[in-house]
Amino acid sequence: MNYQIELIRTGGVISKDAPYQPFVYKLLLGGNFVMEISEDFTHLLTTFIKGGVRKLILDLAELKYIDSTGIGILINLTKLMRAQGGDMVMYNVTPKITEVFSLVKLHDFIQIFKSEKQAFEYLSTLTK
Repeated sequence: MNYQIELIRTGGVISKDAPYQPFVYKLLLGGNFVMEISEDFTHLLTTFIKGGVRKLILDLAELKYIDSTGIGILINLTKLMRAQGGDMVMYNVTPKITEVFSLVKLHDFIQIFKSEKQAFEYLSTLTK
């Protein structure tokens, strides 16, 4: 799996002491989200969340495959983010991945949007 993290909005002036909370991050996931890469990915995202990231948009346009481990990681990271007062949402979900998510009713737990703008607007309503 490959991924790219992008800061898409800031609140206020950025300084070396700026908290992560006003920022919205976008994570582009590509390739295969499978058990073999799960530990590194989980560690990276857990570090971001515990470090203060509260608003995360997952862009799944380039995601080709996700297994049950990958789905479990998305659920656990969303729970962790919500426990910290934030949320993680998704958009650009391909038809193939949508079918997998529908089978496990993931859309009942994680917000899935049609566009980045909709996802961003939703996260902008969060106060943290």
